[in-house]
Amino acid sequence: MSNRKTLLNDSEFELDRPTSRMVCIYHALSHPVRLTICKCLLAGPLSVSQICERLELKQYVVSQQLAVLRNSDVVVTKRVSRNVIYSLRSEAVRRILRVSITNTKIEDMFQPSGTNKNAGKFANADF
Repeated sequence: MSNRKTLLNDSEFELDRPTSRMVCIYHALSHPVRLTICKCLLAGPLSVSQICERLELKQYVVSQQLAVLRNSDVVVTKRVSRNVIYSLRSEAVRRILRVSITNTKIEDMFQPSGTNKNAGKFANADF
């Protein structure tokens, strides 16, 4: 997200750098597969094949979503032999994920079971 101007209500709005970065991070985390990949990476660096194994997804699906996360600077890569290892780029992303996970668990404690009908397989994944 190199262009910091955002179109809001048919007019351009200039974002400061921190806000622009937040928009980029939240956009990257807005997809269920990308969010679940990041939750996996909270535990530590993983290769594409390890992520595929944990999520039971095909490599092309995981690779597409990792590309978005990489382009958004949410994850970084490191080549180890023939493998590309992914990890979360910053402590800020880790904190966002941890706070979100904690808040979701707290909300679930106070919500009658079966009331969250919109949650899908990946949104409820607990890693």
